[in-house]
Amino acid sequence: MTTETAEVTWKSGESTAPLAPRAGGIPLLGRALELAKDPLACFVRLYKKLGPVFRVRAAHLRWTVLAGPEANDLMSRAWNDHLGSRDLFGSFAQELGTAPDTMMAALDGERHMHFRKMHAVGYSKKAIAPHLPVLQEMAEKTALSWEVGKPVNVLREFQRIVTFQLGTALTGRSPDDHYDDFNHFIRTIMHVCALKTMPRIFLKLPKYKRAKARVHQFAREIVEAHRTGSREGRPRDLVDDLLDAKDVDGSPLPEHAILGSTIGPFIAGMDTVAASCGFMLYLILKTPGVMERIVTELDEKLPAGPMTLEALSKLEVLNAAMYESMRMLPIAPFVPRTVVKPFEFAGHRLDVSEPVLVATSVTHYLPEFFVEPEKFDLDRFLEPRREHKKRVGMFAPYSLGAHMCLGAPVAEVQMMLIFASILRVVRLDMHPTDYNLRISVNPIPGPDKNFRVKVAERRS
Repeated sequence: MTTETAEVTWKSGESTAPLAPRAGGIPLLGRALELAKDPLACFVRLYKKLGPVFRVRAAHLRWTVLAGPEANDLMSRAWNDHLGSRDLFGSFAQELGTAPDTMMAALDGERHMHFRKMHAVGYSKKAIAPHLPVLQEMAEKTALSWEVGKPVNVLREFQRIVTFQLGTALTGRSPDDHYDDFNHFIRTIMHVCALKTMPRIFLKLPKYKRAKARVHQFAREIVEAHRTGSREGRPRDLVDDLLDAKDVDGSPLPEHAILGSTIGPFIAGMDTVAASCGFMLYLILKTPGVMERIVTELDEKLPAGPMTLEALSKLEVLNAAMYESMRMLPIAPFVPRTVVKPFEFAGHRLDVSEPVLVATSVTHYLPEFFVEPEKFDLDRFLEPRREHKKRVGMFAPYSLGAHMCLGAPVAEVQMMLIFASILRVVRLDMHPTDYNLRISVNPIPGPDKNFRVKVAERRS
C-alpha cells in the first residue's frame, strides 16, 4: 500500500530506501541537552532543517523522529498497525501489578479499543459532573490557604490538587497520606519503564519498593470497599465500571487488571494535568491583559455557588487561554512508539523494532496553521479565527489516533474548574515579577521548581 499526503509519500512493507538523516549533536551526548531543556523547540528546529523524518541521539538513547503535518495525518489514520505500544508500556504494566495484555496504554488494535471502551465512561465529563462541587471546594480551600505575599510552589500545589480531585471523582477516595507514595511511584516507573532515562536498579531501591507496596495495598482497599459496600447514595465511578466489565472473551476482568486501572486516576494527572496548569498560569501572568480578561469573564458569567459543566462551558476566554497554553507548551510534545511493521516514509525506511518519536506538536509552531506561532494569542481559538480548525490534526495536545488521551475531556473540565475556583477567590502575581520560565522534563515537560507565584490579595 502506498499513500500520498501532500508532498510526503509513505509505503507499507520492507524497503531498500536509506535510513533517515542523522540530526548530529555534541560528542557523547548528541541532542540530550536540547531535549532536556525543551524537546518541542528542538524538534521544530530539526524539522525545519532536516524535513519530516530524522534520527536523533540523546546519550545512549536513539530514535527516529517523524514530524510535521503529514506525520500527524498518518498518526491519525494509517499507523495503528505499524507503530506499537507494548514495548514502551509492557514493564510499566508489570509495576502497576497488571499485565501488558490488560493495560490499555500497552495494547493495540481491537483489544485496545475494547479496553478503551471499558474505561471511557469513567473518564468522561458525565462521570466527573456530580463531583464538581467537592472538587471546587478542594481548589478554593487550597488557594485560600496560601498566605498573602508569600511565595507558592506552583507545580507542587497543582499536583496535589489534581491528584486529590481525580482520586475522589474516579474512585471515591482521595490519596490521603499516600500522596507521596504515588508521587515517587509514578515518577520512578515513568523514568525507568517508559522513558528509560534511569536504570532498572531504581526499581529495587527500598524507597521505591515501599511506595509500590503502599500504592498496591491502597488500590486493593478501594476495590474491596467498592465490591462489598453499597452503591446506593453515591455516584457510579470508574471502579464500579471495572468490577462490572468483561474481557474480550466475555469472562470477568482479571483482578490484577482491576487493581492496575484503579491506580490509574491517582497517577494519570499528577504530572500531565498539573504541568498543563502550571504552564497555563505562567502564560496568563506573563502576557499583558490576559488575566484581566479572564477575571472579568469569571465575574460576569460565573454564578455564585457550586459550579456546573454548563457554567464552565460559557467561559470562552478561559477556555481559549487553556487551549493556547496547550498549543505553546504541550506536556506531550511527542508520542513514543516502536515499529511493529516496516514502512517507508518521505523516502526513508523504518525497520521493525525501531524506536520512534512522533513529534505531533511540531505543527503547533508552523505559521501556515497558527499565525505568529511564538506569540501567546488566545483569540486564535475564538471566533472568527479558530485557527485550530483550519486542518484536522494540526492541534494535537493529546496525541492523535487510536491512542489519543482518553482522559482529555476530564482534564479540560478539571483545568477549567481549577482556574475558575482559584481566580475567583485570590489574585495572583508572578514571584519574582521578572521570572522567565524554564522547562524541566521530569518525567514530562513542566515548569521548573523555581516557578513561584504569590497571592496579591484575597477576592473573597
